Amino acid sequence: MSMSFESCIAFHCAPALAGIKPSNLFTWRHCQKGCAKSSIASLKNDLAERGVAVETLCECADYTLILIYRADMLENYLNRPEISGFLSDFGYAPDMNLRALIETLKSRIKPRGDFPHEIGLFLGYPLHDVAAFIDTPDKRCSLCGEWKVYKNEEEASKLFESFRKCRADLYARFLNGSGIAELVA
Repeated sequence: MSMSFESCIAFHCAPALAGIKPSNLFTWRHCQKGCAKSSIASLKNDLAERGVAVETLCECADYTLILIYRADMLENYLNRPEISGFLSDFGYAPDMNLRALIETLKSRIKPRGDFPHEIGLFLGYPLHDVAAFIDTPDKRCSLCGEWKVYKNEEEASKLFESFRKCRADLYARFLNGSGIAELVA
């Protein structure tokens, strides 16, 4: 079943739209119906006045990688000393503002190549899990959900459940006629 651009946003980005997560990421495959560029431009306008930003991180012939984020939440998370310190190992200067951090992330994404796994931090994942995944990618995780969990499984499990409930709620509201902007908390 092919989903519309808006239904993909409502489903995949529900936690960010609801304000319980700083951001969500999704891939819009060009073989799906609809034009990504015009849909993204329209979405940017609709969500900007509600404090939600839309950023195309990468685009190639087959897909567009899109980040939906709450700028204030994301900036606060990325500016934590332990997060900015970790990101500095990947070329992000500790004094970068959010726009510069996102531009650096974009420059590190290579279509069909190496993927910058620090992107997990841009999605609000716990530093210890992102670091464990980067440092030992072959290490067996203890839980897999929104991300690979290496410690604090109980806390992560509760978060995964809250994201699942949020997705179910927002997607049901979307299917009942609410527009994307109306889903923003």
